[in-house]
Amino acid sequence: MWVKFKEHFEWCLRQRIVLNRHEVNHHGLPFSYECQNAYSIEKHYMSTIPDQGPAQYIGHCFNDGIFDIYWYVHKPEKIARYLEADKKRSTLNRTYVFDIKHDPKWEIIEPLLDHSNSIFNPSNVNDRR
Repeated sequence: MWVKFKEHFEWCLRQRIVLNRHEVNHHGLPFSYECQNAYSIEKHYMSTIPDQGPAQYIGHCFNDGIFDIYWYVHKPEKIARYLEADKKRSTLNRTYVFDIKHDPKWEIIEPLLDHSNSIFNPSNVNDRR
C-alpha cells in the first residue's frame, strides 16, 4: 500500500528557511523563541500548500541555522508558482528558498529516515547490565 501511495507523490519539495543568526546556539540549533517562529512558519505552509494541490507533508529538521521542511507533491507547477508569489509578498520575516526535484522513489528523504546509526535503533544500544 505504501508503494502505491508514493506513486502519487513523485516530486520532493524542500523549503529552506534561514533562522535568525542571533537566535541560534553555536551548533546552529534555534533557541526557544526562534523555534516558535519556525513552527509558526511551518504551520502557515501546512495550511496553505495543500490548497495548491495534492501534497504530503513529510517532516522538518533544524540544521546549521537552517529550518528545512520536506513535502512530496503530485503537481509541482502550481505549488512552485504559489511559493514564488508567497516569497514576494511574504510577511514571514525570513529568507527562504525552495526546490522541487523529481524523486519517485523518495530517495531524497531516505537518509533522514535511516535510523540504522541512531541511538533509537535497539541494535545500537549497549547492554549495560
